[in-house]
Amino acid sequence: MAALVIFNVINRRALRRDRVFRDRTDDLDFFNDDQLIARYRFPMQSILDLTDTLRDAIERPSNRSNAIPPHIQVMTTLRILAKSDYLSEVADLHGISIASASRVVHSVCAAICERIQNIKFPREEAEQRRVKEMFYDISSFPNVLGAIDGTLIPIQGMLTNTVVKWPGATHDAFILANSNIPTIMEGQNGWLFGIPLWIEEKWLMTPLMNPNSQQEIGYNKSHCKTRNTVERAFCA
Repeated sequence: MAALVIFNVINRRALRRDRVFRDRTDDLDFFNDDQLIARYRFPMQSILDLTDTLRDAIERPSNRSNAIPPHIQVMTTLRILAKSDYLSEVADLHGISIASASRVVHSVCAAICERIQNIKFPREEAEQRRVKEMFYDISSFPNVLGAIDGTLIPIQGMLTNTVVKWPGATHDAFILANSNIPTIMEGQNGWLFGIPLWIEEKWLMTPLMNPNSQQEIGYNKSHCKTRNTVERAFCA
């Protein structure tokens, strides 16, 4: 009996399975922008623009008729990044195999890092002046170069510096202290906005814990409104 079982297992493994091509569901054909944002964090035009930017890097020449289209690759990756779904579920959703989905996510993420160089700290005087003016227009708080926060959820918005190497349980203060931000800010004519219980630095502005005057209350209100830019970027 044991020999028969082994024989059957070996023979099943030797059998050639026909390749099955799944129907690929294209959410761009079915969902409006609000629905796409809820699922992918981006509207249709942004998904198409991102696809165009990455196309040369992720499109694979193939004589087969079932190559995964670039926009499906992008949407598969965005779904993983936006919702943290299981890879198997995302693969099924987009009509591709789990192995293909895994390759797609790595390929698209690598292309994003290579092709999109838009996360940089403002260093030139003209650029810093423009950033300060934008922050000042929010709540009349002068000399602000940026706002800091940590997140475990998807990001929307313009960022100037990111640190993504630490696990989720790592405290924001530790991440900030071990980033290159303190080095960047030394000698800068400007401030960053953060929250209490972080590191104490002359360039880091945090809310007052117990405001006692109208001026201090006004400072906290202006700080809160100005720093909301990073909160909105994190969809909080």
